[in-house]
Amino acid sequence: MSLPNCVDLPPVKRWVHQDRDTLRPGFRCIQDFVNLNPSGGNDGGLTALKGGHLIISNESQRVVPTGDVARFVVYVAFAPVSTATEEDLVQKNWLFENTEGHLH
Repeated sequence: MSLPNCVDLPPVKRWVHQDRDTLRPGFRCIQDFVNLNPSGGNDGGLTALKGGHLIISNESQRVVPTGDVARFVVYVAFAPVSTATEEDLVQKNWLFENTEGHLH
């Protein structure tokens, strides 16, 4: 989580995040986020790299100017149920019912 202008926590450093498993090619899941505050192209949010699924470039070194809008998002991921085992589904259901977080 990143908190703009927060002085009691160190700033979150930028990173390149890629959800592709090179050992399991093909469609795995759809990921996105839902903005809960207004946002736009000038507030330093998500940077999508054209062709990023093919290469990792030095584009992550480009610094986007800081905006004055707090970003508040929920990350979502959807995958075909056929990619999950019965054990996966039981565990995800338990996590949901007990309001615990889990990975995609």
